[in-house]
Amino acid sequence: QPELSDLWCLGMPICFGMGYIRLEQLMEENPKDAFTVSALKVGVVGAVALSWTALRLSFTDGAADHFAALLASGTVPWPALAYTGLVTTAGAILVESYAFKYVPATDAAIILAT
Repeated sequence: QPELSDLWCLGMPICFGMGYIRLEQLMEENPKDAFTVSALKVGVVGAVALSWTALRLSFTDGAADHFAALLASGTVPWPALAYTGLVTTAGAILVESYAFKYVPATDAAIILAT
C-alpha cells in the first residue's frame, strides 16, 4: 500500500538531480561565485530548518517547554553541532560548488551516488 512517505522518497533524488543541474548552470554562468552560491544554499537550508522548528514547537503540546529546558540544561553539544554545520555541511557544499565548475552534473551525480 503506497503512502505519502513513498512520495517523499521518490521526490528526494529527483530534487537533488534538478539541484545538481541548476548548480552546474550557475557555475558555468558565474564560475567565481562558488562561495556566494554555497552561502546562499546553507542560508536557505538554515532558514527553512529554523522555520520548521518554530512551527513544530508552536503546534506540538509541551514541545516548546521541553526545548527551552534542553537549551537551559547546558547539555547541548554546541561544538559538535557547529562542526557538523560549518565543516561537514557548509564545507561539503562549498567543495561541491567548486567541483561543478569542472565536472558536469551527470558525472557528479554518479560520483556522489557511489
